This record gives sequence, C-alpha cells and structure tokens, in this order.
Amino acid sequence: MFKKISNKTLLIVISVLAAIVLIVNYIDSRKSNRTFREVLVQIDSTSVTQILLYPKATDHEEVKLEKIGDLWQVTLPNGKKAVVPVDRIQGLIVELERIKPMRLAATKPSRWSDFQTDTSGTRVKVIEGETTTLDIIIGRFDFDQQARSATSFVRLYDDSSVYAVNGFLELSFNQGYDNFRDKVIIQTTAATILQVNFVYPDSSFAIVKNNDTWLIDDLELDSTQVASYLNALSNINGNQFVDDADQAFISNATYSLRVETMDAGTITIDAYIDSTRSIVNSSQNPDSYFNGHINNLTKALFVGSSKFLPVQ
Repeated sequence: MFKKISNKTLLIVISVLAAIVLIVNYIDSRKSNRTFREVLVQIDSTSVTQILLYPKATDHEEVKLEKIGDLWQVTLPNGKKAVVPVDRIQGLIVELERIKPMRLAATKPSRWSDFQTDTSGTRVKVIEGETTTLDIIIGRFDFDQQARSATSFVRLYDDSSVYAVNGFLELSFNQGYDNFRDKVIIQTTAATILQVNFVYPDSSFAIVKNNDTWLIDDLELDSTQVASYLNALSNINGNQFVDDADQAFISNATYSLRVETMDAGTITIDAYIDSTRSIVNSSQNPDSYFNGHINNLTKALFVGSSKFLPVQ
C-alpha cells in the first residue's frame, strides 16, 4: 500500500515539476521575444537631413553633418562649415541600414561597459526633417582572425539591450570633423593630361605632350620619369587642413601648377610659402587649404625641370 502511494505521489511530483518547467520556459520565451528586436534601424535614406555623431575621437563633442540644399556640410569647431562628399554620407547611411541583430549580447545596464555601449561608445543620431528616426550607441568590435570577420556591439539609446551585429562600425563612426571633409587636391586621369605648366618665383617651364612624346620646348623628356610624376599627380589628397590661414598670406601664390587636361579643363594648384609655412590650395577644392609640409606635399607637387630630363 505504501509503495503504491509512493509511486502515485512520485508521479504527481514529476507532473508538477514538468508543468513548472513548461511554465518557466514559456515565460522565458515570452521575455526573450519581448527583449530581442529583429529590427534596430528604420530610416528613409532619401529623407535624411542630419547625422549627429558624438564620437570618442572628439571626446564626444558633437560632429554635425547637415544637408543644406543639395550639399552636405560638416560644422567645424570654429563654427564654419565645410563640404562633405556625398559618397561619404551615403557610406554612413548604408552602414546603418546594414545593422541587423545576430544575437542578444546583454540585457542589463551593468554589462554596457563590457561592450562600450555606455557613455564611452559613439552615439549616432539620424534626423529626417524634424524627426529623430535613429538614436544608437556604437560600441567596440571583435575581430575573428580565422573567419576574417568582425562583430560590433550596439545599443539603441533608449533600450537596455546590447546586440551583436556584423561589421567594423566603430571605424566608420568614431571619426572627427576633418575625416568627413573633402580632401581632394587634384583628381583626374594621367592619360588625359596634355600639359603641365610650372610657375615659380624665379623661373617657369612647361612639360607638353606631343603625340606619345613629352617635351620641354624641343627637348624630349624621360618618359618613365614623366609617367611616374603624372601618375602621382593625377590623384593627390591633402592630409592636414589649415582653417586659420591669413588672408593676406594666401592672396599671392608663391608656386603654381596649371594642369591642362582633356576632360577636366585646366586645374590650378597654388602654394603659399614662407620660411615657416607652406599652404596648398587647388581649383578643384577651392575652399580647402592644406599644410604643404605634411608628407612633403609641396615638394611632391612642385618639382624642377631636371626631374624629367634624360640621364646623360
């Protein structure tokens, strides 16, 4: 009799425990479903008018990217605005649209610092007209050497959950003001260059294309040296902006290049030089001035005629 009662009691206990497990699993499942967001980013790329960044690179000072008319501009620390290439903005928007949650990494604020989705992360706000359509914190990323892939960690600003997503997001968004500016000095194709005029304080000369030969006056030049220079010249960017250039100083160029091309017309590059300063500016990016000392920019652009002469 006791054995029968014991078996019956045991079956009841097992049934109760099974029911508890089912209930707990159901509750956990409901909680997980409520916590995990399948979609984090919902923006209309054609309607974005502002992207506000608060990156570590600027100690979380705001970097304001704003569409004014047909142009995108960044507001500099001095209050002035500088043009941002549209493909730079498109790249940011594409990166945001690619954010898809792979898994839930954390749900508690106490874990935010582990993924740098607390105040140490880069906050990104996307504004369409007057409406903020995205407010997200981009944290650290992990790189899987074997799979050659990266996992970034993100958190919606008003949510406690941290998600793992694909990509190197921090590399794109943890950037300062100058990283979004147009750094082009000259951009053309070497094969389209017909002539380069070098104008210096004490002399001037021109290298001129005559069929497949390059000449200074009637002197045939070293084709390898010319090709090397033109290939470098065809795509040059500046590295360090000069935003406080003295207007009197940049009113008269010390050195000038006039690059005649088949497709882009005449491209002018000017350098303003004294004993301590070298500032470079071009007609392709007239509002930007660059430090000519960085990476020997001035020396690379403004060479002497001897560079092109055949070795005797």
